[in-house]
Amino acid sequence: MAAVATACGLLAGASAWAAHPLITDDTGTQGTGHWQLEINTDQTRSRADGATSRAGQLNTTLTHGLTDDLDVALTLPLLRLRPAGGPNASGVGDAAVQAKWRLLGPEGGEDGGSLALKPMLLLPTGDDGRGLGVKRQEVVS
Repeated sequence: MAAVATACGLLAGASAWAAHPLITDDTGTQGTGHWQLEINTDQTRSRADGATSRAGQLNTTLTHGLTDDLDVALTLPLLRLRPAGGPNASGVGDAAVQAKWRLLGPEGGEDGGSLALKPMLLLPTGDDGRGLGVKRQEVVS
């Protein structure tokens, strides 16, 4: 009976909107020798003058803990652009190499807080001519 009630509750759930952190992040790191694979998507749709543009992005990020306080990560985006009135494009976007260095405090800030620095280098791996590089905002907008 409990399984039926749980299934009904799941099927009757209200819709929810959520988003992953785009630039913000916590100060937690992976720890020496640990790995993390993160996969997420973004879907956008915009309407202007009765025409609809759509864009989709699949991000794959692989993170490795070099030390307990330092992570390095590589992000590779796959894009699918369908601008209103323009040619569709899909392929690899601009990759990013990131580091996260926890400068102050323990992971999670158990003792009153922590501080981290997270620089990012954007690599021009996307094809600008097809709208998949840094200039893609001009194509989608």
